[in-house]
Formats: sequence, structure tokens, C-alpha cells
Amino acid sequence: MQVKQAFKMAVKSIKGNRFRSFLTMLGIIIGVASVIVLVALINGFSSDMSESFSTLGTELITVNITGRSADNQVAVDEMIEVLDSSENLAYCSPQVNISVTAKADNENVSTTAFGVNEDYTSIKGYQLNEGRMLQYGDTKNRLKVAVIGTYIADTLFSGKSPIGKSIKLNAESYEIVGVLEEKADSSEGSDDDIVLIPYSAASRLTRNSTISSYLFNASSSTSVEAGINDIQAFLNTKFTSSDYYRISSAAESLEQVNSLTSTLTLVLVGVAGIFLGIILAYIASGLLGMTVKISLLSVAVSFSVSVGIGILFGYSPARKAARLSPIEALRYS
Repeated sequence: MQVKQAFKMAVKSIKGNRFRSFLTMLGIIIGVASVIVLVALINGFSSDMSESFSTLGTELITVNITGRSADNQVAVDEMIEVLDSSENLAYCSPQVNISVTAKADNENVSTTAFGVNEDYTSIKGYQLNEGRMLQYGDTKNRLKVAVIGTYIADTLFSGKSPIGKSIKLNAESYEIVGVLEEKADSSEGSDDDIVLIPYSAASRLTRNSTISSYLFNASSSTSVEAGINDIQAFLNTKFTSSDYYRISSAAESLEQVNSLTSTLTLVLVGVAGIFLGIILAYIASGLLGMTVKISLLSVAVSFSVSVGIGILFGYSPARKAARLSPIEALRYS
């Protein structure tokens, strides 16, 4: 009976205060819409990041050698032996990153040259537009040849075919043997802003023959853990401590991004909830004729609980996984 009576009083109050009721509805609609928009934006960001990682493929495995002395290095041939002896790995390429100024005719552009082998384009998913890719003979014979992205081709050669032409990387001349298909938007800093050269010829630019980064592709997404295991088993025979190397995977990086966006979602929803609660409190005050006193302590506690939940279920598992070996982290992810 009391509920029925309260409902009648509420309906009567709404009819008697149509403008206030409209403002109440408007406040609720705006508040809910704000939360929906915030969550949609974060989900869109998460989706874009996931798509970026998916273009790399979840099979990608990166190995970084952190030791600097001659005794703490791994030869390319040794990594190729790991590839050949493992059924869980499909491709392997060293990777040497070099910031260069690329010049052709009267044009020049700042870009990054990558010293790699013939497996690199398969690992990264590049396709050929014209010419040819890097080949085993290029690295074996230390040939000064280059495969360029569409941004470099368009910037330096204005749409003309660059095949067979010369490109200067800093002070060294390389013959262009191939042009990659457009992979991104053919803009500066994109995946099309790239020059690939044989890693064996990259030492002419770096004045250093040390290679500290390798890329692998697992045979399939289900073989990533086993592939990491094979790589780690070899590295453990080379080094006395795992501090001398780091193994990571695209799947691991994607998991970290998802954890970050989940925490960010909770925080933003918490902030939106605070503002919505304050608005509704003042609207209710006007409708009911009651004095509303907002406690900053209650706001701080509710927000802290929201953030705490985000940290507990987002950041903490990611930090725990980071402390584990890559194999253990993947096993329990």
C-alpha cells in the first residue's frame, strides 16, 4: 500500500512539475549518453590497437640480446640453426635499425633503414609491388641492394619506377631492386616509410657488426609458446642468466593493451558516475524540496573503489605476468 501511494505521489509530482521533470530526464539522458560515448571511444581505441597488432600477426616473437660484451652475443647462423631445428618456428630474421637520410637525384628524406634477411618480409607480411624481394644471395655476398616502401618511392621518384636506380643512404649507394606494396597509408612514419637492406651490408652504415635484435614467426598461433620455449632453451646454453636477453610476443603486447584499456574504462566511467551522481542529487533536491549536501569523502571513496577495482583486475595481473618468464606468462594468460 505504501509503495502504491508513493508511486501515485511521484506521478502527481511529475505532472505538477513538468519542466523540472523534463530537466531531470534530460540530465539522466545526458549522463547515460556521456558514459556510453566514453566507453565507445575507449572500445574504439582498443579495437584499433588490436587491429594494429593483428597486422603483425600473433605468431610474431621478438628476441633482444641485452649483453654488450663480445661473449654475450649471438651469431645470425646460431639463430638460423634454432629455426631449422624447431618445428614450431617458420621464419627468422635479424633486425638492425638505422636512422638514415635517403637521397635520390635532388630529393632527400629522413627514414629508417632495416638490416634484415630474406625472411623479414614474410614475418612482417609485406607484399611486392614491383621488382623482387631480398634474397639469400644478397646477404651472403653482402650486396648493396635495397627494397623500399611506397612512401620512399613516391617521395624520391615522384611515381616513376625506381627499379635499377641508385639510392644513397647517408654516404652509401644502394641499388633499388624492389618496391613493396602499400601497407598503411603511404605517409611519413608509416609502415610504407621503410628501406630494407641486407643485414650483412648494414655494417657499412652502422660501423658495427653486432646484431642484438631478432624476429621469429611461429608456425601457427598455437605454436608461439613452444617456439619461445625452443628459443629460450638455446639461449640458456649461451648465457649464464636470462638477464642477457628478453623474449616477447605480439600476443603478450596485445594482452597488456587490453589490460590498460580495461583499467582506463573503469576510471572514466567512475569519473562520469561522479558527475552524474552530483547532477542527479541537485535535481532530486529541486523536485523533493530537500537540502542536498554532497560529501567529498563519499566521492573520494567511491572513486577510489572504482580505480582500485581497475588496478586489481587490470594492472596487477599484467605486472605479475611481467615478472614471470615469457613462457610462464603465456601459459597463465
